[in-house]
Amino acid sequence: MTTRRKMATGLASFRAQLEPGDILLATPQPSKATTPVRRTLDAAFAAASKFVQGSAKTHSMLYAGNGKVVETRIGTGVQHVPLQRALEGLDAVALRPAGVALKDRKAAAQRALELVKSKPAYAFKGMIKAILEDAELPIPVGVVEGIICSDLITRSYHAPLTDKPRDAVLPVDFLRSTRLAQVAEHKGINP
Repeated sequence: MTTRRKMATGLASFRAQLEPGDILLATPQPSKATTPVRRTLDAAFAAASKFVQGSAKTHSMLYAGNGKVVETRIGTGVQHVPLQRALEGLDAVALRPAGVALKDRKAAAQRALELVKSKPAYAFKGMIKAILEDAELPIPVGVVEGIICSDLITRSYHAPLTDKPRDAVLPVDFLRSTRLAQVAEHKGINP
């Protein structure tokens, strides 16, 4: 079996276990930057995020159904993309809010899709703010415009998913939350 075929089979099995509103946590995508400086900056950001969060899974997205996710990334903002494109070569886990009915999870997915229409940019400043708050460093960063990946999730759900304030949640907080249950795992295979 070819590597691409293994990846497709693994992803199909993962997708079959997903329901709209599931929270996906993944390892960061390799940089697609075309310049050495940008590749270096992307690698430094990924390493810093992994160090601060203490987890290899530093990116969160919301499964919208029909094989697509809603996510936000540096340079693209909030977007609705195929699951295969979002997870190509990445490890991921799927988490589901405990005690939240499917209709309410579908409503959260719909709210995430509404965010795509409003086209908020990625808030790099928001990531720095969340990291500083997580480290309990009272350094003001000013007004944050835009959205980071964990904001996308907390804005989509009305119910709190972690014990942290909504604007201070990092992807790793979803992994640590007792309000979420792991329902699937995907091991990415780099083609």
